[in-house]
Amino acid sequence: MIANSSVLKLFFFTVTLLITLMFGLYPKDFGPRDKPAVNADGNLAFTRYSLASTELDLTSLSKSSNIQSGNPDGLALNVTLVIPKMPELQTRFSTIFSINDTAGDSKLLLGQWKDYLIVMSGNDYPNKANLPRITISLDSTSHYQYPQELRVRISATQTATLLEVNDKQVAMSNDFIVALQPEIYRVSLGNTLDRKQGWLGSLAAFDLSVYDADSNTILRSLELGADSPWVLHSAFSVFSTQWLSLESLQKGFSSAFNRDVIINFLGFIPVSLSLFIFTASRLRPAPTALRTLAGSALISLIIESAQVFMPSRTSSMVDLAVNTLAGALTALCCYLLLRWLRRKPPGQTKLETRN
Repeated sequence: MIANSSVLKLFFFTVTLLITLMFGLYPKDFGPRDKPAVNADGNLAFTRYSLASTELDLTSLSKSSNIQSGNPDGLALNVTLVIPKMPELQTRFSTIFSINDTAGDSKLLLGQWKDYLIVMSGNDYPNKANLPRITISLDSTSHYQYPQELRVRISATQTATLLEVNDKQVAMSNDFIVALQPEIYRVSLGNTLDRKQGWLGSLAAFDLSVYDADSNTILRSLELGADSPWVLHSAFSVFSTQWLSLESLQKGFSSAFNRDVIINFLGFIPVSLSLFIFTASRLRPAPTALRTLAGSALISLIIESAQVFMPSRTSSMVDLAVNTLAGALTALCCYLLLRWLRRKPPGQTKLETRN
C-alpha cells in the first residue's frame, strides 16, 4: 500500500512538472524562423524573428571641423526606404528600421503599429513617458492608399526631423531630435537587435546617408545590395536576450503585465502542491515545506534560464519571483493544513491518550 502511494505521488508530481515545463518553454509563435531572404520579386523579405544588420562607423568623423568646433548642425541624416507592399495590420508594434548605439539603445527607429508609422527613439513603444516622436496614420494620408507601394524618407538634423511619404512631407518635429555622434552604431532592418519586434514586410530599397549639413557633403552611406556588408541573422542565437531581465517591470503595470503575473502565479500552484505531497514527511512537515519552496524556485529558475535561448520568450526576474512566491504560499498553506490535521482531536485528555 505504501509502495502504491509513493508511485501515485511520483506520478502526480511528474505530470504536473511536465505540464509546467511545457507551458514555460512553449514558443509563443511557431512562425518562420529563417534568415531574411530575397523573394521572387527581388525584395528582402523578413519573418517574425529575422534580422538584417550592419555597422555604421562614424568614429573618423571626429576629425571633421564641424564636430571639433561643436557646430550643432554638423551632422545630418537621410534615410529612405521603399516598401513594395505594407504587411497586414497588426496590433503589436514592429520595427522596420533602427540605428542603435553600442549599448543597444535605438537612436532612431521607424516602426509600424496598425496603420500608423512611428518615428521614435528608445524602446518605450507605448510612449508611456510621453517622449517626443512622430506618428502618422497612413489612412489619413490622402496621397497614399493602403497597402500600395510606400516610399518613406526621414530627414534628421540636430534641429528638426522631417518625415515624407511618397515624396510628400507629412510631418515635422522640432522636439524629436536625432543627435548622432562620432561613434560606432549598428543599423538593423526588420527587427530590433533583441528580435522582439519583428516586422513581416519586405524592402525593395534602403538608403542611409550621413552628411555635413553645411556643405551637403555625404560622409557615410549605406545601401541595401549585394555589395553592402549586411549580416542576415537567423532567429536562434545563444543568449540573444538578457538573463532574468526586469524589462516587463520597467514597462509598467499594464493589463498584459497583470495578466502574466496572475497566470504565472496560478500556473505554479499545481507543481508546488504535487512537490509538497511527493516530498512530504510523516513527522516533520516544516522541512517538507522548505524543500517545496526550494524546489519551486529551482524549477522556475530552470525555466527562466532556458528562455534565454528562445527568441519568442523573455527570461524575467519578475516571473521567477512570482513563481517562487506561488511555491512559498503553497508550501505554507500545506504546512499549516498538515499541522492542523495532525493535531490531537479536541477534548482528548492525557489519560485517554495514554490508554
